[in-house]
Amino acid sequence: MIEEVQYFGYGANRDPAMMAAIIGREPEGSPAKLSGFELGIMKWPEIPEKARNMLKGSWDESFRSYGVRPTGNQAKAVVGHVWKITRAERRLIDNWELTGEWYKVFTLQYELAPNKEEQIEIQVIEEPIRQIVSGRRYKTFLNDKKKMMKVAAACREQYR
Repeated sequence: MIEEVQYFGYGANRDPAMMAAIIGREPEGSPAKLSGFELGIMKWPEIPEKARNMLKGSWDESFRSYGVRPTGNQAKAVVGHVWKITRAERRLIDNWELTGEWYKVFTLQYELAPNKEEQIEIQVIEEPIRQIVSGRRYKTFLNDKKKMMKVAAACREQYR
């Protein structure tokens, strides 16, 4: 039996085509709003040095990335998409997101349907976020979409 994971994608990872580039298929999912989190934009100098060194082959100093962190303030929220993926696909996302070098996995209970709570996973950052933006209305891609998808597909193939 294949273990299913509920993954909350925000920023570019809320886009079905981006998820297809990262994991090799467009997963099933639904729009979602995660309360108690805030969304920020990280510019090149704010990205941890180890992660920047890993990104250098594909990106330059114009690269920016979204990051979320829990706030405890339920009035703050980030909209995204909850994707149903396999554990192996989750590892592809971890590779793409530089989990352990930059992002970390945060697990929480989420009500996917009325009276139906499930465990979901999300990528969060611990670094300070200087530029907080609206988590309800934001641009999906901070970088060129075609390049993002091309680099993600190459990263997936290299990981396998």
